[in-house]
Amino acid sequence: MSIFVDHKALKHLLKKLKDVLITGPVDGEVLTYEAATKLWKNKPAPAGGTIGKGFKAYLGANQTIPSGVGTMVALSVEVFDDFNEFDPTTYLFTPSITGNYFVAFGFFFQNVLSTYDGRLFRGFFIQETPVMAVKFYAVCLPRLIATRHIIATAANTVRLIAGRTYSFSVDQDTGVNQTLLAGEPNCWLTAFRLF
Repeated sequence: MSIFVDHKALKHLLKKLKDVLITGPVDGEVLTYEAATKLWKNKPAPAGGTIGKGFKAYLGANQTIPSGVGTMVALSVEVFDDFNEFDPTTYLFTPSITGNYFVAFGFFFQNVLSTYDGRLFRGFFIQETPVMAVKFYAVCLPRLIATRHIIATAANTVRLIAGRTYSFSVDQDTGVNQTLLAGEPNCWLTAFRLF
């Protein structure tokens, strides 16, 4: 565990604590706990400052989703990608660091007819390799009055493993094709490493 250090203010405040040892502080260092010495010590920050970094991508063109088939969302446009971990050609996220991540997604099915009341619309965050596994999902069972849109979002904190691939997929069971609406506010995926 690390915290960022403002060496001038923090050195003065922590001076009387017995479990903190600050030597030759430099701006931007972090306090890191050493179990062997049972002390918090100042150390250089990790290269690149990976905590709080991640990516966001969205659906670049409307996508047809067949009924009863889980379909990977074609997230072809990146808003940002701090470590080049998302591939907008395969739509896969491959984290370079194992850790706990905040992951969120949203989807928007447009012009769904009321005849599909109570039909299932779902979004999934999926681990693709080495074995496919759903990490978390959102379910929408709408009650529609007229032609409407199905909008859902989901977020969770999940442990992701470096080198494994992850994707965002949707499915629906109306018996006919449905359309995902493109654009950043409509159909997207984002992930940030927390620790």
